[in-house]
Amino acid sequence: EKLRVLGYNHNGEWCEAQTKNGQGWVPSNYITPVNSLEKHSWYHGPVSRNAAEYLLSSGINGSFLVRESESSPGQRSISLRYEGRVYHYRINTASDGK
Repeated sequence: EKLRVLGYNHNGEWCEAQTKNGQGWVPSNYITPVNSLEKHSWYHGPVSRNAAEYLLSSGINGSFLVRESESSPGQRSISLRYEGRVYHYRINTASDGK
């Protein structure tokens, strides 16, 4: 369900939000931006290269995950399984954020 965020309490643990049916407080860890990668099952956040290889070791060709880059903080990497090996690629974004 989409919410409109109205504000947060003093310590950021609660979020005041509004839906088409009403308004109330929600734990802030239940809220993610609509465009957030965290909502996708393929996004694993700060996972090491070795951990990514382990996670993909029992997968099938084409299995992949997106993770935070270890070598370039603030960037992301995609780890992809193909023919029994795991390949790692850095994801580059254009200057306009795309």
